[in-house]
Amino acid sequence: MKRKWIDKEEGTMSEQNCRCEGADAIRDIVVFICGFAAGAMVALLYAPKSGEETRRELAEKYDDLRDQARDLGEDLLDKVEEARELLSRQIESGTALVGEKRQAILEGITALQAKINVAKSRWAGTEKEQ
Repeated sequence: MKRKWIDKEEGTMSEQNCRCEGADAIRDIVVFICGFAAGAMVALLYAPKSGEETRRELAEKYDDLRDQARDLGEDLLDKVEEARELLSRQIESGTALVGEKRQAILEGITALQAKINVAKSRWAGTEKEQ
């Protein structure tokens, strides 16, 4: 499709080819599919192995990949379980540490409160004497 437009700076009229971007994308997809199909046909024509042998090898590779995926999944589950146990132990030790520190702080507050009370009573005693 051609579109006419006027260049305001030069005062000239020119034509420009307009192409639909969607059509370009469809054309690219069709070319890709045709190329893929042609490559697949050439590969089948020049394959050194029979179809049965190729299918057997593909099945073996599929089984190998499935086994590897299963092993990987099991390893991943083991690692997650180890991480969960480690985190659980750390939480327990952290909770115990917080409990110990809390107790030490409470004892410190109690001792400080006792010293404040002693100081108050001494202060009150010196005020009465004056």
